[in-house]
Amino acid sequence: MDRGKPNTVKLNAIELNRIELNRIWIGPVRPPFVGPKQGDAKLVPDLNEPIHLSDYNASWPDLYVAEMHRIARALPPRVYFEHIGSTSVPGMLAKPIVDIMIGVANGQVERIRVKVGALGYEDMGEAGVSGRIYLRRRLRSGSVLVGFNVALVERGGVIWTSNLALRDHLRANPDAVREYVNVKQAAIRNGATSLLEYSIYKRECVNRLMDRAMGR
Repeated sequence: MDRGKPNTVKLNAIELNRIELNRIWIGPVRPPFVGPKQGDAKLVPDLNEPIHLSDYNASWPDLYVAEMHRIARALPPRVYFEHIGSTSVPGMLAKPIVDIMIGVANGQVERIRVKVGALGYEDMGEAGVSGRIYLRRRLRSGSVLVGFNVALVERGGVIWTSNLALRDHLRANPDAVREYVNVKQAAIRNGATSLLEYSIYKRECVNRLMDRAMGR
C-alpha cells in the first residue's frame, strides 16, 4: 500500500486519546476551492460547522501519520495517501483539522467510501465539490477536540493533482503563505466564523493561488 511521498516523521504508535494540542477547534480545510455553497447546508445537515484559526502546531504531521496508518490498515492495496490543506504547510495559520487525501482508481470510490465510514467518519457526500467524497471525524481527548477530514478522490484526477500542486506551491513560496494568511485573518475579522461563510470569503484567493500553482 502506497502512502504517498515518504514522510520524515517516524512513529511506532500514537494514541489519539493521549495527544495534547493547544487551542484546537473544529473546521475542515478542503482545497481546491470550488465550493461549498450556501445551499449545501440544506443538503447536508451540520455541514456549516464553526471554524477557528490556530497557529501552526508541530503535532499536525504526527497526527496525519497516525491517522493515515489507522485508515490504511482497513483498506485494500493500491490506495494512496497525501497530507493536504493548511496543516500540511509548515508555519501556516490553519483551522486545526488534519486533511487526508485518499486517491483510488475511479471504480474503487464507493468501496473505499464505505470502509472509511466504518472507521468513525461521517460521510458528507460531495458537499459542493463534484468528484470528491468528503468524510469527517471529530473526537475528544479530555478537553481537547481532535479532527480529521478525508477527501476521497480519483488518483491522478483534477482534484488530486490540484491539491498537491497547491500544497507544494505554498510549501515553496513564503509570499504565497503570507497572502493566504492575510485573507484568512481578514475573513475572521469580518465575521466569517462558520465554514460556508469563511470558505466563500477566501475563495477568490484560493483560486488565484491555485492558478499560480498549476501554472495557469
